[in-house]
Amino acid sequence: MAKTDVPAPPAGTGDEQEERHRITLSQAGMVRHWHGERKPGWMRRAAINGLGAVHRAYVRIGAVLGIGQLPPLPHREQPMVVVPVTWSAS
Repeated sequence: MAKTDVPAPPAGTGDEQEERHRITLSQAGMVRHWHGERKPGWMRRAAINGLGAVHRAYVRIGAVLGIGQLPPLPHREQPMVVVPVTWSAS
């Protein structure tokens, strides 16, 4: 079986996963905070927190959907039929 460079999603307890969820929500809340306050440098801070929230959410969704993992190999006992299909735009 081939190896992938994508690490397996971290297996954690419910408490660890809940904490990760809180951190994502906290970062999104900080974007709202910086937008409302609008002190000097607020855009940079909001961008950093926004990118962190989006990255964490993307990683969580990718882990749940199994993005980056190889699909299982087909069973050798079952026949596989490949039907070539061509299309011509005429």
